[in-house]
Amino acid sequence: MSPFLRTHGLLLAVLAIFFVLGLLRVNDLSLYTDSSRYLIWGNSIAHGHVRWF
Repeated sequence: MSPFLRTHGLLLAVLAIFFVLGLLRVNDLSLYTDSSRYLIWGNSIAHGHVRWF
């Protein structure tokens, strides 16, 4: 293993996780338009099933 990976391996792993989570978030944003997202939230709130994250 190279000295760079040995000293910065944890940082690179954290950055890779954030990158993957960012890609998943962008994909989530592209699936729903604003109006459909508000309809889903409104329906969830009306039925008491609120998902904040």
